[in-house]
This record gives sequence, structure tokens and C-alpha cells, in this order.
Amino acid sequence: TYGFPVPLGGASQRCGAGATDVLVARLDAKGAIAAASYVGGSGYETVAGLAIGTDGSAYVAGDTQSQDFPGATTLTVFSMNFVSNFKIANPSQPDLPCMARVVQNGASFAEGAVAPGELITLRGFGFGPDSGTLPAAGSAAMPSQLAGVQVFFGGIAAPLLYVQSQQINVQVPWELAGATSTQAYVQYQGVNSNIATLSLVPAAPALFLRGYFASTGSYQAAALNQDGTPNSTANPATRGSYISLFGTGGGATNPAGITGGLSPFLPLALIAPPVTATVNGAIAEVQYAGAAPTLSSGLFQLNIKIPAGLPNGQIGPAVVIEFTIGGVVGSSVTIAVQ
Repeated sequence: TYGFPVPLGGASQRCGAGATDVLVARLDAKGAIAAASYVGGSGYETVAGLAIGTDGSAYVAGDTQSQDFPGATTLTVFSMNFVSNFKIANPSQPDLPCMARVVQNGASFAEGAVAPGELITLRGFGFGPDSGTLPAAGSAAMPSQLAGVQVFFGGIAAPLLYVQSQQINVQVPWELAGATSTQAYVQYQGVNSNIATLSLVPAAPALFLRGYFASTGSYQAAALNQDGTPNSTANPATRGSYISLFGTGGGATNPAGITGGLSPFLPLALIAPPVTATVNGAIAEVQYAGAAPTLSSGLFQLNIKIPAGLPNGQIGPAVVIEFTIGGVVGSSVTIAVQ
């Protein structure tokens, strides 16, 4: 996964590329990490064997499902065996900013294709300051440069919400609408990271979460009841009332979203594709589906009516809400209903 400490000193691959990667570390006599390197691409890797060469380099054998596995040609099958040979600490390898080859939805942290306007999370190593930095309070727009960090999508400097050495939260520019892919990279203190090719789709919706129902193994949505108070097991919604959900990756709106800007209260920016929702499988009325007024243009808001006629057996602390935008299924979440 992401975030394993990789000491400076010429790691062959300084950060995780995505999904799961192989991690090779060399320990000193006291068991501390002396050097480390990731091995992998944007998909899944597993390791089956390790050997050390006479020159001190590492030989790693395993299996990859990554189309972009370092040094490999395009996969023609679901997975492929690999053997990689590299120096864990190579003094001739510069310690450049490193960015994962896949990105995460800012609400669900699911990896995959992204939509224009979506708020996403980048993972990496050494591509920002050690201490997390936010834009100045009260900013009317998100900056495209923050603490020496810039992120580019297709040559467009993107709005930044948060920057740190291993995590950057950023908005995908709305200007990429209609494209099927884009190249992205991070620039930190004038030095560029590696380039990642990202797939673009019209919508990649997911909802923000506030907790976890241990009793049902489900995730609770960051939702507001009709009176504006946060939904929770201690403050459930009532049947027949409206619930407000918030997410990102909803795709195009009308009027169009402004990259880095805030969505106005009027005119309301409605989600262009059709939106549907169900509550415990029952079709639910979608009263509003559009940008979240006065918040980042990358956020969308759904106001959904909880069916008044749900059978008593379906009412409980974890009612499942599912939705689609333009036929794309969003993340499944729960809310509390009495």
C-alpha cells in the first residue's frame, strides 16, 4: 500500500504505483530500515521469491496484473510472471518527487478512472512539504500553486485543496470534459515527478462518509436530515422526509462548473445526466441533484426522499441508499432511519 517509509538514497521506485505493490527493504544490523524500494505498476502485484546478487542488487520474482509494470510490454493476459533486478539504493538514481500511477476518488478513496471536476487524492512520496498545507482561510477560489506544489493535467495547472509529502488533494479541471485520457504530474519546488496517464470518464460518482456501522458492516454517509442536522444513529431521519448526501465525481452540470471556483446559490447548477436513487431497493424521489451551493464546484448534492411506505421490517439503523448518475452506479452507503 502507500506510505511505507523509503529513505533517501536512490530507491529504484520511491513510491507505490497503485493497488498493491511489492516492497523490498534492506535492514541494518539493528533492524532499522537502511534502504527500500517499491516494485510495481498501477494494478496488483504479488511476490513469490527474493534473491540477492553478488553485486548486492535484488532479484524479485512474482506476478503482476499491471499494464504498466516497469520494463514490461503490454499484458496480453490477465496476469504475468515477472523477475526484476535492481539496486535498492542506487547512488546514481536521483531522489525525484514520486507520484502513484493511479488516483483515488476524494470521497470513497476508490482507485480508477476520474471525471472532469472531480476532487481526487494523489498518493506519492516527496512531492510536497513534510507538513500538510491548506489554502488560506476564506479563499474564494482554490489556488493552483500551494507551498511550492503544482499539479498539471494535460498541461492545465489544477486547483489544490491540500498538499503534503505523501498526499495531495486536487480538483480535476473541468476543461478536460470530452477527453478520454490525460497525462498528470506533480511539480514540487520546480522539479517534476513521473508522469501518469489517467483514464477520463463522464462521471465517477461517490459519496462522502462519516462512519462505519459495525453491526452491519456498512459505511454511513455524511448526510444531513431535512432539518439540516447531521444524520446518525442518535439522530435518525424519519420516513417521508428528505435526506441530503454529498459526493464528488458527478460529471457535467448546467451551468458548467468553474475549475477551482465555488458553486453559486443561484442559478443552481444541475447535474446534466439523469439521476436515480433507491432506498433499501425501493425507488426514491430525487428532489435535487446538482452542485452543492456555495461549496467547491467539484462537490455535488443529492436530496432524496425516504419512501414513506417502506415496510417496518426494512426500517432500522442502517438503511441502504444506492444511486446512479448517467447510468453509472455510485457508491452504496447507509443512513439511519427511525
